[in-house]
Amino acid sequence: MEAILLRQENRYETLIKAERNYKKTSKERLKPTYIEARLENLEALWTEFKGDHLEIVTGMSRDEKKESEYFESDFYEQVEDLYISYKTLMKEHLKQLVPNKNVSAPAQSHPTGTAGVSCDVKLPRIQLPTFKGGYDEWQAFHDLFLKLIHENTLLSNVQKLHYLKSSLTGEPENLLRNLPTTDANYDEAWKQLKRHYDNKRYNVNEIFKRLFNQKTINSASSTAIKLLLDTTTSCLKSLDNIGVSTSSWDSIVSYIVLSKLDQESRKQWEYQLSVGLSDELPTWAQLVDFLECRFRALEMVDSSNICDVKPSCYNAKQSSSSLKQKSFHATTSSVPEEKKDNNNSISCGLCLGQHWLYQCKQFGKQSPQERVSVVESKRLCFNCLSPTHAVRQCHQATCCRRCGRRHHTMLHYERDIPKSTQSESKSFERDVKQAVNSVASTADAETRVVANFVKDEHTENSVLLATAIVKAKSNNCYAQSHVIRALLDQGSQASFVTESTAQLLRLKRVPVNASVAGLGDGETKIKNMVSLILQSRHSPALSIRVNAFVMSSLTSFQQASPVNVSDWLELRNLPLADSDIQSPSRIDILLELKYTVRSF
Repeated sequence: MEAILLRQENRYETLIKAERNYKKTSKERLKPTYIEARLENLEALWTEFKGDHLEIVTGMSRDEKKESEYFESDFYEQVEDLYISYKTLMKEHLKQLVPNKNVSAPAQSHPTGTAGVSCDVKLPRIQLPTFKGGYDEWQAFHDLFLKLIHENTLLSNVQKLHYLKSSLTGEPENLLRNLPTTDANYDEAWKQLKRHYDNKRYNVNEIFKRLFNQKTINSASSTAIKLLLDTTTSCLKSLDNIGVSTSSWDSIVSYIVLSKLDQESRKQWEYQLSVGLSDELPTWAQLVDFLECRFRALEMVDSSNICDVKPSCYNAKQSSSSLKQKSFHATTSSVPEEKKDNNNSISCGLCLGQHWLYQCKQFGKQSPQERVSVVESKRLCFNCLSPTHAVRQCHQATCCRRCGRRHHTMLHYERDIPKSTQSESKSFERDVKQAVNSVASTADAETRVVANFVKDEHTENSVLLATAIVKAKSNNCYAQSHVIRALLDQGSQASFVTESTAQLLRLKRVPVNASVAGLGDGETKIKNMVSLILQSRHSPALSIRVNAFVMSSLTSFQQASPVNVSDWLELRNLPLADSDIQSPSRIDILLELKYTVRSF
């Protein structure tokens, strides 16, 4: 027995020396193989120590144990503590040197043919999905858990059940709470979850709710159109994933999406379909292509910072390149200050609707005297109707189109005024006519240049612009044609196209360095020129090649009210280049004076 006790003491001293020497080991020597070798020696020493300890315990009587210093000093517990601390230290070092293979989600086995390929990039761990009980979340959780855990042959069923329970919260967690974590219960737990949440009929109803309950787009917006397209595509993919075929739903889905689009986008779509003049139903893929082009074009327009300039005739300054100096009629807009503040906080001062006061139907139905009372009571600017300042602080260059005074046109009404004032008003109009050959056009607070004339009388006339609906495409022979609206301006010596149209047609750009300067201080830089082909819708053989400058926007002419063309006897039975001439619409391209309506 004395020999055994002596061996135990020697092992204890060996263990102390081994730990001390290990702590002194240099970092260069601390390799995984070195640590693993020391761990093997430690385990062998500990196995021998436990074997001799068992002999001591069984070979001594109770009285001998009470008198033995081996048991009095708790020798075994001291050695065990030293063994555990030494082993823990080496395992921590080994863990730092060798990546831990026991990640939260077991790694997938390599596909056939890639087992021997190593990756130098340390990829992040794949976190197990968490399922909270939502039917719309079940399919995603099911597919991911199936690939990571359920089909992993390296895991036992009890491990799979542990991972499954740790991935559940809320109702599904309560569903499996009383199920013991054993190897035999995994299959039953997985089947129980599938029976409870794999409700195909409910999932289809939820997808249909998302598809049909999408918000209608009131005005063209790249974000709204992109959301509409993404949501619809996601719903169709979800239906396909759960076994509902949507391959023959093109007409149904197209109708749903078109009913949610804004009026201008639907009009662009119909124009595009009218180019082919085919009776074939458009496919969903065609509508997807159109919507992608549409929101990309709107993104470019939305991201452009349009300068606030005064309405006037503009002259193109000579560029630093080889551009010759030309004067031409451009069409930019002067936006009221209230429009630049924050479009998200638009509020009508009269009906509290989400629009500007000048767009309010209730305000438009009132008499001018009643409108003046509203502006006075709301303390609005008499010139631009903004609530942020008074008329004396208004920086807008606009004025009344009826009398030329500093008030909004919607506030103008005839009143008894002295003759001297009348003569001053006529003198003012003569001065304006001599200084500028253009006049503002619409009842909208956005003042836009639309024609080369000034009214001398206070009468409201309906004016029709020289517009044409034409087919446009790029110079590429395989390019697709799109229907756009052109304005033929006989006072212009250059052509312009909108940024959105250039994006829609995917036109190749040529960099230029030019500027468009008005009679005021405003100036717009032009950076690109494009070349495109315009064709007549009625006679495809009639086509022209146009070189045009790219601008953020052109004239968006809108009459105060739609023009009734049937009252124009001169237009009866005439084939018009613009069949929808009586309705307000956006101008996509402005053509210089060398082009005539006869071209289309």
